Amino acid sequence: MANSPARRSRAHRRGGSLADAFRDPIPGSAVLLVRAGVPMFVLYPLARLVSLTFWSGGPSLEGVRGLLGDWTHRQALVSSLLLAGLVGIGGTILGFAFAFLAVRASFGLWATHALDAIIFLPLISLPFTAAIAPILSPGPQGLISYHVFGIRAMNIHGLPATLLSEILT
Repeated sequence: MANSPARRSRAHRRGGSLADAFRDPIPGSAVLLVRAGVPMFVLYPLARLVSLTFWSGGPSLEGVRGLLGDWTHRQALVSSLLLAGLVGIGGTILGFAFAFLAVRASFGLWATHALDAIIFLPLISLPFTAAIAPILSPGPQGLISYHVFGIRAMNIHGLPATLLSEILT
């Protein structure tokens, strides 16, 4: 009974185990690729960054002093942390709003598919395209602001444009 066809079928529907993934070459290769990619593309660069920052012929804080000693570097750090916090809050609120809308609204089938497409669009669009769109559409010579509405003095550069583009992507 432990290895009956019904039991195997239930296990297969649950997703199986990691050992099951290696029986099929495609998922097994994908698992190996991801397991090799994480150390190579995440852990190695982080270790290299830490070693370059805190090691200069021996343990040293010269790299940190150099970064924090210049006011432009401090301002960039503060601005980056502010942007990261605002993007986290804004993205969470937007994600909650879309999830709430998808679950609670009684849309028709076509509207549900349209909402799904809007939600998944940032996952498949190029990040550069999504990042440049807020600048080119309502920017100083933008398609929407300048050519459609005739607004000549619009500036969307800086924190608002970066925040909008980061939240939407």
